[in-house]
Amino acid sequence: MPGTDTVPGTCTPTPDDCQYVNRYLGQTNPKFRMSFSNDINYRRLSLSMLWDWQAGGVAQNQTLSLYDCNGLAPDQATTAGQARFNACNTYGTASAFVQSTTFLKLREASLSLALPDHVANWFGARNARVSVTGRNLLLFTGYFGYDPEVSNYGQQAIVRNIDLGPYPPERSFYFSITAGF
Repeated sequence: MPGTDTVPGTCTPTPDDCQYVNRYLGQTNPKFRMSFSNDINYRRLSLSMLWDWQAGGVAQNQTLSLYDCNGLAPDQATTAGQARFNACNTYGTASAFVQSTTFLKLREASLSLALPDHVANWFGARNARVSVTGRNLLLFTGYFGYDPEVSNYGQQAIVRNIDLGPYPPERSFYFSITAGF
């Protein structure tokens, strides 16, 4: 994501006197994305998992900039909070709000148990299985926001990876009974 930042200390009170320097702030596209899927079966018990890993990529965290630039961040009194406040109010730079979107996510996990045939027969079925499934269970990232995958403007090439107060993906759990007749 190329951007234009002003060089600290080069602006006078009028915008016409600023010297602008183009700085490369990062690439929105990741270096790679990879998924790991695993199914483990032991007797009647099954465990399946789907992990997603993204390496590289950046997003513009405008939610963080709204807090920091207006002096409303919870860590405003810390050195890091003051540095981000100064980035937008003293120097007019955006680089403090462009963050890595590298992550490892447990996207889905499911645990299921095949019921004995005589239990399935109670319901008139040949076989039956009960399952518990969870989605968006774990997220490991250095991104300072809800989720590095969020985007207010969809996944179009020009406007993706802009985080401006979106809701994160929901964590959800499902219980299901599957029967074969």
